[in-house]
Amino acid sequence: MTLKPLRRRGLLLLLLAFPTPQARALSSGAEFLLEEPVARSAALGGACAAQSGSLDSLRYNPAGLAGLRSLNLGLGHDSAAGDWSEEWAGLAYPLENATLAVEALVSTLQPFALYDATGAAVGTASASNQNFGLGLARALRSWLSIGADARYFRSQLYTFSNQGYAFDLGARLGGPGWPLALGVAVQNFGAESAYLAVADPLPACLRAGAEADWQLDQDLRLHPSADLLMFQDPQRPMELRGGLEATMFQNAKIRVGLQKAGDLQTFSAGLGVVWDNFGLDYAYLPDQGLGTTQMITLSMASR
Repeated sequence: MTLKPLRRRGLLLLLLAFPTPQARALSSGAEFLLEEPVARSAALGGACAAQSGSLDSLRYNPAGLAGLRSLNLGLGHDSAAGDWSEEWAGLAYPLENATLAVEALVSTLQPFALYDATGAAVGTASASNQNFGLGLARALRSWLSIGADARYFRSQLYTFSNQGYAFDLGARLGGPGWPLALGVAVQNFGAESAYLAVADPLPACLRAGAEADWQLDQDLRLHPSADLLMFQDPQRPMELRGGLEATMFQNAKIRVGLQKAGDLQTFSAGLGVVWDNFGLDYAYLPDQGLGTTQMITLSMASR
């Protein structure tokens, strides 16, 4: 079983609350902190530690927010198999010497039936989580930026609930004209309360990545990226992530991505189009046993 589909469906909340083999294979009750609710980054496999000038840097490396030079707004929706949905909204505002960003992520699993030991229905239950983040980034040099974010989250499962907080710190090296940029971030350090009696650890990790920018000709630009995630939990394997974005005629984008954790791997793909100050992105994550996921994100930047 892969971790990626669990995060995409929101069924993780259910698995963690009841003693199943799948739940015992997971190490954290806050996997949604690794959620990828933005279509562009999800299509790239989440290989975004070194990106700059994108609102979804809040979820990968807050230092990348320093590349935003104007007011940015993003709205996203994704769903899987008709029973799980997720809504995301983000806003970034450049200050005099820094960039401030906020986001909200709400995931909901449709009500499902509960059964007793004899197989008889005994009622219904639902699950959801809410995640709110605040980030701040600053460019110290034309080639160096730093950033931090804090987030509060709350989850509900049937009659149980928990809440917690997490912090990220990041830095990015890369400037105008550089063919390669580097990014590093420590993520998800904090704590959460228990659903029942014992609180799970957060999925704390070190994320490091690189991205390149290759202008092949006036109508084709390639943007490859790669990330490595190393988790604090020694029993959790490292994750390798890779993505490739091809921009054609300055407005149309094609994306593919890969995530690999141990012997497990997942693929993703997507499309994007930019028109004036508006962007529309789509991502497709094939069925890995828990349903196909489709995502769409609308973004806007002020002049």
